[in-house]
Amino acid sequence: MYKGKKISVAMATFNGEKYIREQINSIINQTVVPDEIIISDDGSKDRTVEIIQEIADSHHSNNISIYTDNPHHGFAFNF
Repeated sequence: MYKGKKISVAMATFNGEKYIREQINSIINQTVVPDEIIISDDGSKDRTVEIIQEIADSHHSNNISIYTDNPHHGFAFNF
């Protein structure tokens, strides 16, 4: 069904510590697990990036990339 195709998920985050763990776990627990999850943070001031890193460290089989060098420019620029 997915032979030869790569599944990528792109997420943009900003101060999402309240729901980020639930969102990433939902993606990881899909029937077809994505080959990569790319997350771009838009300068969060809460624990969003720390939580993402915790999840990435604990799920070695998933390729989770976090980009955090983004100052706050808004969701459109972040994507």
